[in-house]
Amino acid sequence: MLTWHHARRLTAVLLLAAVFLALAAPVAAQGNATIVNASRVNLRNGPGVGYGVVTVLTRGQQVTLLGANADASWYQVQTTFGHVGWVNARYVAGNYAGITVPQTAPTGSQSAVVTAHFLNVRSGPGANFPDLGTLSRGQALDLVGRNADNSWVQVNIPGGLQGVWVSARYISASLPISYLPLVSNTGVSPAYPQPVPEWGQVGIVTAPRLNVRYGPGVWHGVFTRLSQGEGVSLIGRDASGAWLLVQLANGSTGWVSSGFITSSFPFHLLPVRS
Repeated sequence: MLTWHHARRLTAVLLLAAVFLALAAPVAAQGNATIVNASRVNLRNGPGVGYGVVTVLTRGQQVTLLGANADASWYQVQTTFGHVGWVNARYVAGNYAGITVPQTAPTGSQSAVVTAHFLNVRSGPGANFPDLGTLSRGQALDLVGRNADNSWVQVNIPGGLQGVWVSARYISASLPISYLPLVSNTGVSPAYPQPVPEWGQVGIVTAPRLNVRYGPGVWHGVFTRLSQGEGVSLIGRDASGAWLLVQLANGSTGWVSSGFITSSFPFHLLPVRS
């Protein structure tokens, strides 16, 4: 016979069980204790290799599975240290339980850095467009747009050429290239600060600060300085090739050390100027 005392105990047990199940359900739905089964795998800001890396996960590391993108090719996870990000689904052992997280365009600055040792700058999206100069590894770029197949990006060089093109293969961008606006008019000339010389050769400053002098040598006075990434028009060189005569954005001309200028145009083909 079920006494009042026994009925009260049974009710309490049932209530505790109900509370436990209610609390446990969200954890199971989120895929708690998912294991990363790769030696090393990047945790990224978004569902794709174009996003920045938050941290690196290691084999056997426990993560909480928060969701997945539309095709379940990327999982959103949280580490035990509180890092939240995205990891490729092939490196995760677990079931995301049908949870989906809407994929939205990333916010923040649209920037990139050059990853190749040298990267040609062109007037349009293709190797058939005129070569305007060369950038070095680590050069910062502001992203403007892309071509139809995302293989070329239009960029602004801080302090230098604007609206020029580089191959997307040799840059590391802060967002997937496909998120950039499509630039349909891709055959325009870049925006130069002033007309370039007749032969149209361009150089890019590679030093953080570069002195511009009145003559080809350190004994000549300095009348201004250029910043890294700034573009100049190549006019000539001295007999040794150690100094270049260049035209600046304001139309003035001066001499700079050739060791701190990069260009696709061979310096020895420039005319010798005194």
